[in-house]
Amino acid sequence: MKGRRIGMSVLSALVLLGCSTTDESADVRSEAITLTAKVEGSAVNRVVTIGANYTTSLDVAFARLDQNPSTGLYPAIYTDINSALNATRAGGAGVSEVCFDEPQYYQSGTSNNDTRLVGWYPALTPKAGVITFDISDGATDVLLTQELVGNATEKIGTDDNPFCFRHQLCQLVVKVVATSPETVESWGTVASVVVKDLPTGYIVTLPGGTQAVGSADLLLNLRGSKGKMVPVALSSDSFVECGYLLTAPRGKGLTLELTGGNGERRIVEAPLPAGESFNSGYIYVLTINLDGVGATESVDFKSTGTDWEDDVKLDVEF
Repeated sequence: MKGRRIGMSVLSALVLLGCSTTDESADVRSEAITLTAKVEGSAVNRVVTIGANYTTSLDVAFARLDQNPSTGLYPAIYTDINSALNATRAGGAGVSEVCFDEPQYYQSGTSNNDTRLVGWYPALTPKAGVITFDISDGATDVLLTQELVGNATEKIGTDDNPFCFRHQLCQLVVKVVATSPETVESWGTVASVVVKDLPTGYIVTLPGGTQAVGSADLLLNLRGSKGKMVPVALSSDSFVECGYLLTAPRGKGLTLELTGGNGERRIVEAPLPAGESFNSGYIYVLTINLDGVGATESVDFKSTGTDWEDDVKLDVEF
């Protein structure tokens, strides 16, 4: 992650104060807000590596609403938020510390006026309380926290109740096999796999409204790289992974176009069972047998859990 440059002298001292344990004897009017946060699941995605633990820092952002000390009311909604409180979440698979770039403080006075906070990643700037994420690369991991409320007495984001950055997108993984030597020979490689009609944008309306927008055909990404998939040798012995995409949950199935190294093309329809839908934080593994039959009738959808690292398998033969 690219670090942010912060001023020297007094501001540097304030940053250190914002990331240190608060002096119990300090006046609540100058008490810094110190947060903790975790990322949903123990195995999470870092844009180019699915399944890696968060071991390095993460640049995140927060929005803040304060209770009016005179009326006791909050702004009704986040539509006045046009800036982000940038912060860094320390690396680690569990709960770790969050430091604001510019220290934040609980409201002054003895009435314990509340403050609301909600966080997200990547650290984009809202416009009228709306954040628009470009997900057209298929590799951007969008995270959003719950909204927490607290004050100088009842702290926000403690170890017992940390912010949780939850995955808003789902993962699509495609694996291909051929059972006959003839098919392996004719295809040679799977040169490309394109998933049709996927969202290109993801809109978050703070604190928690979401919407997928846009449409494009996306080539799979290569695991462990920011690049797109490269041709993979087709095998009759085992499934070979072609690549993955991160996308917003939308629709009731997938349409894919496979291209072989010798120019073969195949359109694959992979519908979900009636009543099922794609869910945030799930992995959907689509396995395709180029020598199978009944493509549209033999899709198997199984839900194995709610965590980011759990798989939901879609099996297609034709």
